[in-house]
Amino acid sequence: MKNLRHSVVDLKRRELKGRVLNCVYHARQATLSWLAKEVNLSIPTVTEIVEELIREKWLESPGMKEDFSAGRRARVFTMRKDFHYLLIYEINQTGKRISVMNLAGEILAEVCKEEPLVNEIQTVTHLIRTGEEILNGTRISKEKLAGIGVSLQGLVNPYRKEPVSYLNFPANPLVNTLSEHFGVPIVIENDLKAMAEGERCFGQLKDVAYGAVVNADYGIGVGLVTDNQVYRGTSGFSGELGHIPSGHSDKMCYCGKRGCLETIVSVPHLLERAREMYEKGNLILRKKVGKNIQALSVGHLIDAAEEGDEEVIDLFYATGHELGKGIAVLVHLLNPSCIVISGSLSRAGRFILHPVEEALNKYCISKIRKDVSVVLTGLGDNACRYGMQSILAHFLLGKNIKSENK
Repeated sequence: MKNLRHSVVDLKRRELKGRVLNCVYHARQATLSWLAKEVNLSIPTVTEIVEELIREKWLESPGMKEDFSAGRRARVFTMRKDFHYLLIYEINQTGKRISVMNLAGEILAEVCKEEPLVNEIQTVTHLIRTGEEILNGTRISKEKLAGIGVSLQGLVNPYRKEPVSYLNFPANPLVNTLSEHFGVPIVIENDLKAMAEGERCFGQLKDVAYGAVVNADYGIGVGLVTDNQVYRGTSGFSGELGHIPSGHSDKMCYCGKRGCLETIVSVPHLLERAREMYEKGNLILRKKVGKNIQALSVGHLIDAAEEGDEEVIDLFYATGHELGKGIAVLVHLLNPSCIVISGSLSRAGRFILHPVEEALNKYCISKIRKDVSVVLTGLGDNACRYGMQSILAHFLLGKNIKSENK
């Protein structure tokens, strides 16, 4: 009975420490009085927990700041910057980015590789090698590595920690292979869910109960936020907006179906249309890439639109309008207050945003439409990275892994 009582007390203590850590993580910095209000504990109890977390190398105190609630200067606490490092893998069809971050949200190093995703076991070996190289380059020992987060394009079952569309090798599971090599916990997530988490914690969806991130890139997908949490669905496969029927296309999609939305609203379709313009003699596009038509990129199209190329502006308009029709379905189903446009096409700014809004005005019930705003991401290409860091941090802070002085 005595041991049971001790275990219950330990579990309660661990839960309180996890709550304090999560508060500091999201606020980036916190005072004792603020923490006491957030976790509904007395200041002496919070002080004791914070001091314990400092000894365990989770928190540190960089100094003092004005605490207006207390009317005086107060000690500030932050996540410790030189311990509990995170290795973040972002993997999609066109490349990968590997970052080393700390729990304070700082990016300490990154490696970007623009190369097609090869769905073979050798890719996992390459991921391990690149992870080792970036850790060695930052002189971070494995003892200070707290965990690894992997965001992957395509279907991913986060509950079973299993990729489905890519890097699914039953004999050598991706998560098991990484975990055995690095000796740390691993979390894996679909890139859309990671983007939604990034926007929810640090971007346009912060403090938004119902919202969505529409990633308009080489495919079209959506990360949903409901009741202030990322919605995943039964198997983690929610958000495949690009595979709803468009009604305006009979083109074959890579998924094996015909007429999917992303066959007419995605970067590959946009570039296909732009190459047709180039072949027909579009002077601005020819000036941008010379004779190398395969070099044509979204960046070139944005530059051409900014220079007033009517053909390219019309192309963005048509793409944005069709995207808006797809988002209208989402608006009617979810009734969100905010839609965030992310991905490569979001870089087109007003050339994409305005036709999306016009389509929503046209195809949405007005009483539903008036409640939703459409905005561009403010995180650039970092939404997925910060979201993956947040997902991994929540996992680690919930476990509250006790570190030793190393």
